[in-house]
Amino acid sequence: MIYLVLMGFNLLAVYFKLRLKQRLNSAERFILLTILGIGAFHMFFWEGEARYVYLILPFLLFGAGTGIQQTIKQTIPQRVVQHQRIWQLGFGVLCILLMLGGTWQSRGLLQPQSQLTPQIMQNKTYGTIQLAQNKTVTQGFTLQQTANQVIWQNKTGQPSNQLQVTLENVGTKQKWHLSQNKAATAWQLHQKMHPGQYRLRILNRGGKTIKLTLLKSHHYHAIPQMQSLQSDPWQQQYLVLTVGWQQMQPVLSRIGLVVLDLVLLGGSLVSFKWYLRSTC
Repeated sequence: MIYLVLMGFNLLAVYFKLRLKQRLNSAERFILLTILGIGAFHMFFWEGEARYVYLILPFLLFGAGTGIQQTIKQTIPQRVVQHQRIWQLGFGVLCILLMLGGTWQSRGLLQPQSQLTPQIMQNKTYGTIQLAQNKTVTQGFTLQQTANQVIWQNKTGQPSNQLQVTLENVGTKQKWHLSQNKAATAWQLHQKMHPGQYRLRILNRGGKTIKLTLLKSHHYHAIPQMQSLQSDPWQQQYLVLTVGWQQMQPVLSRIGLVVLDLVLLGGSLVSFKWYLRSTC
């Protein structure tokens, strides 16, 4: 989302340049060509990985700064001057409404909710493999911190009731069976697991071949905590796996809710004070 906002301000910068009939200088042309080149090649024709966006992040920030500056110059001052009192009164009313809404929903905000802190989150799919009858596929991974939840998903859209999924601690040889959901498309385990090496084994007990979804990455190790299903360094494969710590905690604490209400109350008082001054 952050990169989309930055890209939007870059487009605003180009729009105002064209609208004011201003020519792009050499630096701006180089920046735009770099953004379009890297973005087109990696994001559209190759893979949508975050590390590719890091290459153009400085250029995005520069272009976004130009776009914000031109947007303020072209639009905001005139509208603020023309509707100054409306903006002041509207901001105060908005703060009051937000404060009342937060107070009304305080029970939901303070009620503990399930929140997952992922340590391994491989939820991308790019390719499939065929798991034949009585065959097993093993996904190894390294757990660096304590976790209590494991979720493996098979995003083929087809139920796989004949799969048996187990998790094994390599060090202690302790094993657990993962339970599947009603749709037979995901298997999960709620068990406290200490840091170490683990293996997730999937056994096809049925009478037909089952298709499994996974991520195929070429020439690089996409998920450092997970071992590839294949030993070929030019063809890395990873199952769709999430491992993390799930806990119950509220969205906001009572102190946080009080501080938020005080900030909104202060903002509304300042806004109303400005409004009263402008009417005098």
